[in-house]
Amino acid sequence: MSNTALFPNTTSPTFPAAEVGVCAQGPISNRWPAAKINKSAIVDPFVEGSTRYYAKSTIFWLYLSFLVGVFGVLQTQWFVAFTNRPDYTQIRKDIQESKRLQDQLAREYGLRSGSTPSAGIEIHRDLFNTPQTEEIEGQLRFLLQDDLLQSDLKRAFGYDFRDINAVVFPGWLIYESVSEQAGLTPQGELSVLRSSGSSTSLGFTLRDQPEQQRLTIDGRPRIALNVGAFKTRETLRFALFHELFHAMNVPGISPSRFTFAQNDLTYLTEYRSYLWRSGLEGNRQYLIWLLIVIIPWTISLFCILRLVNLRRAKRESDKMLSGYLSS
Repeated sequence: MSNTALFPNTTSPTFPAAEVGVCAQGPISNRWPAAKINKSAIVDPFVEGSTRYYAKSTIFWLYLSFLVGVFGVLQTQWFVAFTNRPDYTQIRKDIQESKRLQDQLAREYGLRSGSTPSAGIEIHRDLFNTPQTEEIEGQLRFLLQDDLLQSDLKRAFGYDFRDINAVVFPGWLIYESVSEQAGLTPQGELSVLRSSGSSTSLGFTLRDQPEQQRLTIDGRPRIALNVGAFKTRETLRFALFHELFHAMNVPGISPSRFTFAQNDLTYLTEYRSYLWRSGLEGNRQYLIWLLIVIIPWTISLFCILRLVNLRRAKRESDKMLSGYLSS
C-alpha cells in the first residue's frame, strides 16, 4: 500500500525561512544588551574594608611613633648641645663679676665680725650627722682630686673646683635658727624654703650675684643638699658635681620647655664630658635614645614600608581587575 493511497490530497507542509535574530520588537541584540559588570560586585567588600582599616591604623601608628621619636630627640643631650651653645666669653665675665662681689662681701663680713671666712669648701658639721659628713667629704675629695676635670674647668672658665669658697648644708633642716647658723640672710632663707624638700631636685645653690638681693652674710655660696642626694654614693657625687658648677658662679641655662630629661648645665661641653667619662648617669642617655628615639622611629619605618606594600598591592589588584574587565 502506498502513501498516496492513504493521503491522496496531502502535500508536505512548507514553512517560511526563519529570520535569525528578528522579531516584531526588533533585533534581539537591541532588546538584550550586554550586561555591565560592576567592579564593586567583583571585589569582596569585606576584604576591601579590612584593607582600608589596615591602612588607616598603619597611618595612625606612623604619626604616633614619629611624634614620640621627635619628643625623644628633645630629651637628649645632643639636642640641648645643638640648641644652647655656650658663650664662654660671657660665662667668664659672669664668673668674674660674681666672684668680685663675693670677695667684697667676705671682706666686709670680716670687718664686721672680726673673723675671716674660711677658704675652700666647708661642710656644716653641726647640721649633718657623722655618716653624712663622711660621705660628703669622700665625694668632694674624689672630685677635687680629678686632675683632668680640674684642668678642663680651668681651661674653659679660668677657675676650677679648687678655687671655690662655699658652705655645704642640709636643705631640709631650714628654720629660723638654722638659717642664721647657715649664714643666710632673710631673703636667702626664703629662697631655701621655696626650694627645699623637693622630691626631684638633689640640691640647689644660693650665691650672691650683682644687682640682686643678698642671700648670704659673708658672700660664700651655700650648697644645700636634699635628702635624695644621699640615696647612693653616685647620686651624692652627681649632686655635688652639679652644685659645684653653680658655686663656681657658672650660670645655668634652662633647656627647651619640651625638654624634661636634661638640666640647666647640660649645655656645657665640660659638664657632659665628665658625666660621660665618669658614668654618673649610668645608662640613662642610652635608654633615652633607645626607648624613645630609635624604637619609635623604627616603628615609623616599618609603617612606611607597610603603606608602600599596601599601595603596591592595590595597584596590582586594580591592574588585574582592569585587564579582566577589558577581556
